[in-house]
Parts: sequence; structure tokens; C-alpha cells
Amino acid sequence: MTSDHRTAPDALGQEALDEEAARRLVRLQSDAVTDAERRDIDAWLAASPDHRAAFDGLRAVWSALDGMPDPRPAGAAGVAAAASAPAASAPAVGPLPPRRRGSAGSPAGRRLAPLALLAASLAAAAVFGPAMLDRLGSDYSTASGERRVVTLADGSQVQLNTDSAISVDFSGPSRRVTLRRGEAFFSVTADRGRPFEVTAMGAVTRVVGTRFAVRRMDEATRVVVEEGIVEVHCPAGIAASEDGVRLTAGETARYEPGTCPTRESGVSVARATAWRDGRVVFDDRSLREVVGELNRYRPGPIILLDAELAQRRVTGVFDIRDPDRALSAIEQVLPVSVHRIAGYLAVLTKRPS
Repeated sequence: MTSDHRTAPDALGQEALDEEAARRLVRLQSDAVTDAERRDIDAWLAASPDHRAAFDGLRAVWSALDGMPDPRPAGAAGVAAAASAPAASAPAVGPLPPRRRGSAGSPAGRRLAPLALLAASLAAAAVFGPAMLDRLGSDYSTASGERRVVTLADGSQVQLNTDSAISVDFSGPSRRVTLRRGEAFFSVTADRGRPFEVTAMGAVTRVVGTRFAVRRMDEATRVVVEEGIVEVHCPAGIAASEDGVRLTAGETARYEPGTCPTRESGVSVARATAWRDGRVVFDDRSLREVVGELNRYRPGPIILLDAELAQRRVTGVFDIRDPDRALSAIEQVLPVSVHRIAGYLAVLTKRPS
């Protein structure tokens, strides 16, 4: 958040004030929130009782949801959570007790419902805006929760994971695929005269015929090799003593934008590609990481509203076709309450002791 949003209270109508509070709350829950933004939110809250009241009112949405029916499916299983105490983590904005509660038909309830939908729409816009642009510029893509198998002109197959997009260009001496977003598994038809190249974040993965996966994340790209040999080259213009790495079956590499790839240890190829069988595997991962991964497969966003809870450890195998069942399983073994809004937004809060 920048100081441009610090509008004087008397210059904002109630609707605009609610929207501003929602924007700040959604941003506060983002993994990308900066210290400067946290300080700006604190300053905005301290600037006026109206700001604090609007912010508290939005936070009260989650408490107001306690009276809603819980649509959890029966039989949720397949997860074990470590009971060890989480690492200390202080939230940027201290705990804010709900200012009011209300049923759906009460004045408070009628006011909270639009705020909840507003928060959901803002979160969705942040997630789906870039995705839409990537899909429009691609040849093949998938939506959230969708997987797809594409057969290319040379007979090679590409399995696209959720929320992924690729562009294909076979017009030159090389067979070129650009991974614009998401994740793809490539089964490449051998052709020694025409190498197969996958570009992501500037670096190029080059093969003749093999089986490998490339995942483009927000902060880095990972290449995992199931069969054969691949070369992952540095982005153009990067000076390095060696031009990337050469990987064989079972090996992985990782690189950030503008950097050369390096070998990565401790990554299981089977686990990294379990999505091809409809599964996602977590081994002693933080709840924050788990939520981030499940968010890839759920059409509506999952928001985690407790910094301490986010550090809890989770181990389990989940069906990516049913992320809500995974949330219900987590709810059974961790002190978590899952609140679902209109079948779209899922909010995770700490269960009262």
C-alpha cells in the first residue's frame, strides 16, 4: 500500500471506506505484503476511529460466519499434522476482537455479507488478473482445478497442471515451447535434428527426447527430470563460468529470474509430479505452504487469517480434485476453523480453545 490511499475520513463515503478497509485486509493476508505496507496499514488504522471501525467490521465477518452450517463432506482423511508448537510469529496488526456479530437477516449481518463478498472479489482479482492475460497470449491453457493433455505436432505430449499456459512455436530449427505460467510435464518425441526447448523466466531447458517437468512459481522455476537427460541453460545475457546445468533422471534444478540454474537437492521427482495422478504430497510443510499449494487447485481463494497458525506443520496426501475435502481433513487435526462463503471463499481461523 502506498500513501496515496490515505484519504481523510470525511472525504470517504461509508461504501468507499469499507472498500478501502477490505483492500488493506486482503493485502495484509498476502504472502507478498512488505514491511512498508504493514507500517502503512498501521498508520491508516491509527489515523481515524472510522478507519479502525471499518477494519474491525470486516474482521468481524469471520466471526459472524460461526453460525453458518458447515458443509464439510464426511470421511475426510489422509492427513497427519505434527503436534509440535509452532515457531513464534508476531502479526503486523495485533488481534482485533470482533466489533459486532449478526445473523444474515440482522442489520449487522446484512452489512457484513457485502464486505465478505468484496474481500472475495478483491482476492480473486489479484489472483486471476495476471492469469487471464497469460491465457489470452497462449496456445494452450488450463483454469484453476483443471488439468489437460495436449499432443503437439511432432507427437510430443504436454500435460498441463492447474492454472497453466504455454505457447508453441515449431516454425524454426528448434521445437520451442514457452511456459507462461503454471506447470507442465513433457514427454518429448526424439528428434536429434530438432532439439525441444522449454523457456520459462528467460532460461531455456533443452532436450532431444525425454520426460521432464517444469514449474514456474512466483519467485522461481523448478525443472525435474523423470527420464533421460536435459540441459537447463542460463538466460541470455547472463555472464557465468558455466552455461547452466546438465540433469539426469531423478535430478532437479531451480533458478530465479535473471539467474543461472543450480542443482537442487532434497526434491523427490515422484512427489513433485504426483499431480499427474491427481495427488499433492506434503511432508512436514507449514500450513501456509499447504494453503498456498491448495489455492492452485481451488476455484475460490483460501485465506489464512492467523500468523501463528500458519507455522503449524502438516504431513499428508490430498486429492487435488477436492481441495475442500483437504481443508476439512486439516480442520480435524489442527486447531483450525474453516468458514466457507457462498461456496467460493474459504477462510481459515484459529479454533477457539
